[in-house]
Amino acid sequence: MLIKRYSLLILKWVRESVYSHIILTMLASTIIGIVITSDFGISTDEPANITYGLESLKSYYLEPVWQNTSPAGPTGPFAFMLTEITTRVFAFLNPAWILSDGRHFTYFLMFQISTISIFGICLRFTNRRAALLTSILFLTQPLIFGHAFINPKDIPFMAFFTVTILAGLVMTDAQINKLNTKLRENQGLEEHRRWEKPSQAWMSLNAKQKASLLVMATFSTLIVFEILVLHRLILPQFLSLVYSAYHNTAVEPINSLFQLIAERSGQIDVVSYLWKVTRIYWFLRGPLATIIFFLMSIVLCRKLRTTLRSLTSWKHLIVILASIPLGLATSIRIVAPFAGLLVSIYLLAKCGLKGLKSLTIYWGFAIVIAFITRPFFWDHPLERIWNSLRSSSNFNFEGVFFFQGEIYSARNLPSFYSPTLIFSQLTEPLLLLLILGILVVVWKMIKGKMDRIKLALVAGWYLVPIVLVRVTKVTPYDNFRQFLFIIPPLFIIASVGIDYLLGMVRNKIVFSAIILAILFPGILGIFHLHPYEYIYYNSLAGDISRADRNLELDYWCTSHRAAMDYINEVAPDGSIISVSLPINNAKPFAREDLILVGLEKEQVAAGTDYVLMCTRYVSENRFVQFETEWEIRRYSVPLSVVKRVD
Repeated sequence: MLIKRYSLLILKWVRESVYSHIILTMLASTIIGIVITSDFGISTDEPANITYGLESLKSYYLEPVWQNTSPAGPTGPFAFMLTEITTRVFAFLNPAWILSDGRHFTYFLMFQISTISIFGICLRFTNRRAALLTSILFLTQPLIFGHAFINPKDIPFMAFFTVTILAGLVMTDAQINKLNTKLRENQGLEEHRRWEKPSQAWMSLNAKQKASLLVMATFSTLIVFEILVLHRLILPQFLSLVYSAYHNTAVEPINSLFQLIAERSGQIDVVSYLWKVTRIYWFLRGPLATIIFFLMSIVLCRKLRTTLRSLTSWKHLIVILASIPLGLATSIRIVAPFAGLLVSIYLLAKCGLKGLKSLTIYWGFAIVIAFITRPFFWDHPLERIWNSLRSSSNFNFEGVFFFQGEIYSARNLPSFYSPTLIFSQLTEPLLLLLILGILVVVWKMIKGKMDRIKLALVAGWYLVPIVLVRVTKVTPYDNFRQFLFIIPPLFIIASVGIDYLLGMVRNKIVFSAIILAILFPGILGIFHLHPYEYIYYNSLAGDISRADRNLELDYWCTSHRAAMDYINEVAPDGSIISVSLPINNAKPFAREDLILVGLEKEQVAAGTDYVLMCTRYVSENRFVQFETEWEIRRYSVPLSVVKRVD
């Protein structure tokens, strides 16, 4: 009976809950991700990102030392820090995975966040059925599906950018919801009988009480700022005190206390003690700042005769929650405030100047979160933030690319480079539905049935970055992966077309056939290209076989993993493997006894037993004197080639 009861409850939830089908879809997708994660090789950027993430994590309990990374660039460490934490968890839960598998699964989970967010945004334009199909269409795009496992920067940024937009819409809905406003007022009547509003309580205080509260709040804020940011007073004083105590020149009883604690001080150098004090300080400063903030909040509540609940309304809580993804997205990439700008314009357009208070809270918390999650900014914040912005605007990628059969340098790419690739690497059904969606949107606007402000937000999400790239001459590279965050609005507009199309169909067989036609090309592409889905091109580009040497394919050389798996099986102990760039993509998968050396100027190192070539950097026709023993192909196109040196 109990099983039957719970089964009925689950069925009722599936039928009635708006989010039930998308949650079930995400669960199925996650299971698939667990099964196939170990098939993917690493991308070129991952080794440096690992170091950046680990050094940033150490900053929370040690003094920051930036020796092996360049943290002043446009990319922040939050996604890398989160990945390094979850990777250790997944390694514990699944010992069969190596560390790179845990990282790839973390990227994939962030991709799932994008999918759910797109569903939530689409619900504001279409019904649940169309929103669900749009989300599945997004989920089954070969290009995005492939990036979801190997892209450590752009997939997390797309996820948190999309969540920021959804959270902004929810925040605005709460701001303009009159029913919630009335409910808050009604709920506040009973409470206000016992507790005053903070503004009323403040006005009832005399000048001396106000001054004491201001001094207390200012002092607490300065202490927290010193602990978290400045490190100019407390830490130097502690270090000076320990140094004096070590040399027995401090005041009593500090000298005696130090000798009691450090019984072996005569055998250990003073630098070791200073290092221990610094480490303890960096470890405790976060909890200490939290305690000070919490105690100050309690004091304020008592002095103002109010409660934490009355200090923060439900509307403000939503604003604070909405600021979290914006702050985290900013810690991933410094252009993330563009999402906050879109949300701000939307809220002001909907609520007018009444939304300024919420926006102040929204941006204030977002800035704090971004600052906390980017340790590089803690010392000399203004200078380092400025240098980061300048570094981002002046960044130029030095390299060459295949595009439409020509070899271009990064600085000479044509203006239509990114738009062409965007529409060449998404499936044909999406492009057709996008056209239909645009037509339906125009028709609804003429009829006055479309929310133009909401539509402007979605249009600006895509169009503004495209225009700015052209105006500012920012150099894109590796196809358009840096602009994956502007892909979701294409699906949102396509959802309007899907809604219109499905609304015209009454026959269940035709309905099923339409769904199959929409999803089949993407699923087929994933099946044939796995685990190199990110090299996908649609029929407009001539598919993969025609894209070879005309467009970029495996530009991250993720196929090195499969090639190394083969070499591990056949190579004798101690074999020397000459590997084309990037050699770091092969090292994590090599046997411990193998010796990997780089192909310097396409020259094979002395004593080489095997040559591993990624065809992005070295043509498969190189080293014709050696026999091709094994290769990875997709649609007859070689991605990596293994040659035996006799």
